[in-house]
Amino acid sequence: MKIEGLKKTVNFVCNELKDTQKKVQAINARLKEKEGMVKRLKARSEELEIYVRRWNLHLYGVDEDPKENVREKVVKLCQKILPETTERPGAAVAVDVAHHLGVCTMLLNQELSWCGFL
Repeated sequence: MKIEGLKKTVNFVCNELKDTQKKVQAINARLKEKEGMVKRLKARSEELEIYVRRWNLHLYGVDEDPKENVREKVVKLCQKILPETTERPGAAVAVDVAHHLGVCTMLLNQELSWCGFL
């Protein structure tokens, strides 16, 4: 009788172990799938960051006036550089956002930098 009871217990434990191994395999497959997804999303995120940075324009050496309209000043500067934009609203439409970045520590004479997004 005791041997029969032990056989049943061992069989039960073996079946539970097999079920657990199947569950672990399924979880490992899902984990690999999710890791692949994370890898693809990271690559896409980096791609989008590079795309967004492509259109950044940094202007160095422009004095800062706290009461000025930065976007308007950037548009006027673009129109001076590209006179054809004054004839049509090209620069005004192309400059989406313009703002001060603050003190530029990369330059030796501590000039202020601007950033305009085209």
